[in-house]
Amino acid sequence: MKLSIVIVSYNVGNYLKNCLESVNKTAKNLQPEIIVVDNNSSDNSLEILEREFPEVSVIKNSKNYGFARGANIGMRQAGGEFVLLLNPDTLVSECTITSLLEYMESHPDVGILGPQLQDPDGSLQHSCRSFPTWSVYFSNRQSLLNRFFPSNKWSNKYLLKQIDHKQIQEVDWITGCCLLLRKKMLEEIDYLDEDFFMYIEDVDIARRAEAKNWKVVYFPQARLIHYKSKSVLQNRLGMLVEHHRSMYQYYLKHFPKNPVVRVLVFGGIFLRLGLSVLGIKLKS
Repeated sequence: MKLSIVIVSYNVGNYLKNCLESVNKTAKNLQPEIIVVDNNSSDNSLEILEREFPEVSVIKNSKNYGFARGANIGMRQAGGEFVLLLNPDTLVSECTITSLLEYMESHPDVGILGPQLQDPDGSLQHSCRSFPTWSVYFSNRQSLLNRFFPSNKWSNKYLLKQIDHKQIQEVDWITGCCLLLRKKMLEEIDYLDEDFFMYIEDVDIARRAEAKNWKVVYFPQARLIHYKSKSVLQNRLGMLVEHHRSMYQYYLKHFPKNPVVRVLVFGGIFLRLGLSVLGIKLKS
């Protein structure tokens, strides 16, 4: 089998339905294996799958295991040479999966391949980044530095604002809402790190892949519509906390154990979390 598609879903039945319809419409000729891992949804997701997509293999988790563990459950079961890890809040455009697969097949040194992401209105979503250094905790997309001084060199470097997003290029990491992954690479690096419940697992897997000499490539000739974080919006405060926990987890895993820098990083993450929570409270 050449291609398996793995989708981790949690309470996004309508988006999941639209996603699967777009997959069937654009990739039917590839005859992919499709696996949906349901993280104990309480909406109508399972009913939709049973009624409208009987050909899809469904794995029903007894609780919400988070994205990384849910994805690993599906990817370990997948029989394809390549695994497309796909979020349910996406719509696959014509030829997207075919072109990703063709590029991956012709470039055996590529382990991770990601398409260009677009908002529903067709505008670009910036989906590739440099690996974070300790300064990213003060200069990331949501930071005060980036908001008030968007042209600062630290944010520009991390967010890759200056690159040509129409060109195929090797990058450090790509947002994990749609990644074509080589199964051989997954087995070599032992899949996603399940210590990341949600968020940052895409940064971590790219870092471990590159350490094993696999390339990570941004492929804008393939395009995907992404509605952004629909599962997350159901528990926004909880996911904000989880996001920041994962940021600190990544720092502990990949950065030198400098006690001074650790305090600064923890302070930066905690400040960012506090400002994010305050912003939500003010909006509500």
